[in-house]
Amino acid sequence: AVVSTQSTGVDSAVMATMRGRMSHLSAVIGETMIMIGGYHKDQNDKKDTTVDMSHIFIYSLSTGTWSKVVATGKIPRRGSGMCSTVCDRKIYVFGGLVLNENSRHPTMREFSNDLYELNTETMVWRLLGP
Repeated sequence: AVVSTQSTGVDSAVMATMRGRMSHLSAVIGETMIMIGGYHKDQNDKKDTTVDMSHIFIYSLSTGTWSKVVATGKIPRRGSGMCSTVCDRKIYVFGGLVLNENSRHPTMREFSNDLYELNTETMVWRLLGP
């Protein structure tokens, strides 16, 4: 689905960074849906580009509007296909296919064994361990 600023109340700054994506994770907590990670097609070179895990999009189920939050803390590597669950207003994220930061090739990916926690009240990431 294409997100329209008229039908969802997305302001132009949020809209500029929001694109269709896949292999992301979504979680519903209360009246909000939180969308994190995944990848999209780069508009310039049409290649798959992973989304920065600190850029978190929040959809209000009650008002039908989107907002963007930049999380802090120990940010997970860019990736897609992670597993997640919610407990006590925290999102736990495990695994996925992530960028290999030690590779000479910026698109080289590897499987992750990392477990992260996102506190949705403070928007702070924490690495819990591999």
